[in-house]
Amino acid sequence: MIFKSSYLRNYLFLLLVLLTLACGEKPKEGFKVIGVKDGDTVELLMDNKPVTVRLYGVDCPEKKQDFGTQARKFTSDLAYGKFVRLEQKGTDRYGRTIGEIFLPDGKSLNKELVANGYAWYYRAYANDPQLGYLENDARRLERGLWSQPNPVAPWDFRKNKREKSQAASQKPIAKPADADREVFICPTGSASTYHTRPDCPVLKRCKGQIEVVTRGTAVVNLRRTACKVCSKKK
Repeated sequence: MIFKSSYLRNYLFLLLVLLTLACGEKPKEGFKVIGVKDGDTVELLMDNKPVTVRLYGVDCPEKKQDFGTQARKFTSDLAYGKFVRLEQKGTDRYGRTIGEIFLPDGKSLNKELVANGYAWYYRAYANDPQLGYLENDARRLERGLWSQPNPVAPWDFRKNKREKSQAASQKPIAKPADADREVFICPTGSASTYHTRPDCPVLKRCKGQIEVVTRGTAVVNLRRTACKVCSKKK
């Protein structure tokens, strides 16, 4: 009888310990932040798959802008490795999820970025008056990027970058020497060179009908460069 009583006590004690441990291992709520691409773009682990989330209503400086690195660090310090709540707002043209992220303490990561001067209120793609108030307050107190005399909005920075790239691609190419000399090209879209010899081993791999044009046309109009195989000087 004593043996049975002792056995029962041990059994109940073990059961109590297991229940205590089980209660202590409460599963985490939300999604874990597994990556921070930049200040306004993070990666969450959802259903064991990485999902890119673009923060709704905010636009942080680009990486090559002033405060771009600081904005990324701010987001990383607040969110990386933590479990957060996501309030989805939709998707953008790149297929990324658009949403507001709430940190473990309940604060909005989106609003924290704007309030601390690490992001602009992205008015073109959001309607959240509170973000506007937070931005005005950050401007007034010269927080973060607002400590600079003339900060450039990231959308203007991206626009200027695109315009410079387009201008460079449209810049006229000087007419080459021997512009009237006949050269050979493969008309397929992936080809980017011209050939000085029809028996060039590279040209022989062409799957289309080989065309004959002048060197001037190949360089100026088609923006082709000389094949390194057949154009070598002997």
